[in-house]
Amino acid sequence: MSKILYEVKNQIATITMNRPESYNAITADFVNEFNQIMSEAKKDENIRALILTGSGKGFCSGADLKVIEDQDLTDFDVGRRFMEEAHHLAKEIYHFPVPVIAAVNGVCVGGGFGLALACDYMISAESATYSMIFPNVGLVPDIGSMYTLPEKIGIPKAKRLMYTAKMLSAEEAYEYGIVEQVVADDDLLDICFEEATIIANLAPRSIRYSKKTLNDVANMSFESLLVQESYQQAALFQTRDFEEAVTAFAEKRRPQFQNE
Repeated sequence: MSKILYEVKNQIATITMNRPESYNAITADFVNEFNQIMSEAKKDENIRALILTGSGKGFCSGADLKVIEDQDLTDFDVGRRFMEEAHHLAKEIYHFPVPVIAAVNGVCVGGGFGLALACDYMISAESATYSMIFPNVGLVPDIGSMYTLPEKIGIPKAKRLMYTAKMLSAEEAYEYGIVEQVVADDDLLDICFEEATIIANLAPRSIRYSKKTLNDVANMSFESLLVQESYQQAALFQTRDFEEAVTAFAEKRRPQFQNE
């Protein structure tokens, strides 16, 4: 059985983590297959948005401690290789060229929380739960979450969650600013697909450029941002999509963007 399911419909890709018997817990094979799918998806220029979710009752419960026990992660080199592959996956998600929406459908803890945080933003089912559980198992927050969680909610709040391993309900995660919306469980994928459809109907290059800059902006000065913005805007002025937008505005209709 494939550990990662991949589907493209109406220019929207959906990746579903598929180890429901373990709440989609992370193993080395899981990470390798996930990386292969991400590499394939990144090559598809027709994709305009991506939804990441989990099968069954969990989004992702983090590392599968039962399987990891057999992988001898107590060997330093084995542990490093495992983390390097997981970090590659986090970078693939974080830097994916189009927006990635996490459709969080249940347990979202540990490294699974890290995967969700690597997405552009999160829409949560009412039943979802969140925790930086790492102190409970003697590890540090991983999958980049010591960067992405403070980026989202600020350092003091992130420290509190990471030091206490507090379990958050979906509503608490919303109050913290971790998730953007909480919806009924049965509506989650439909709402995420509607959101992705809105994105898919807008100018693809505009969104791709915006995402790249927004991901880099924390390391840029205001002046550097303005320089990058000017180059991006000048390039977009020359596109057929911009020409189509101007024409559509004059004709009082919705533009039809072709990524050209």
